[in-house]
Amino acid sequence: MGRLANSPTFDADAQGRKPLHAAAYGEYALAETLLDAGADVNAMVHASGCPMERAYGAGDERMKALLLRRGAVVPVETIGLYRDVEAARDVIE
Repeated sequence: MGRLANSPTFDADAQGRKPLHAAAYGEYALAETLLDAGADVNAMVHASGCPMERAYGAGDERMKALLLRRGAVVPVETIGLYRDVEAARDVIE
């Protein structure tokens, strides 16, 4: 676990958003920094889902790959919504 894992840096803002969730909007270096420091790659934000769902919604293949490398789980609902056949195969196998 990184040295910032227990710091206010990882607290949600007033809308419940977590820093990694915001970083999932194409801020690759920031996402890497937060993950290196211990941010939860699968952190859920009420009504907005997880960083992987944001990457799918943006069609951001680079962010999806980064999150997957760091242990992200693709929610089955997201797999179905975006008709990701490869991810579905991974779940089945």
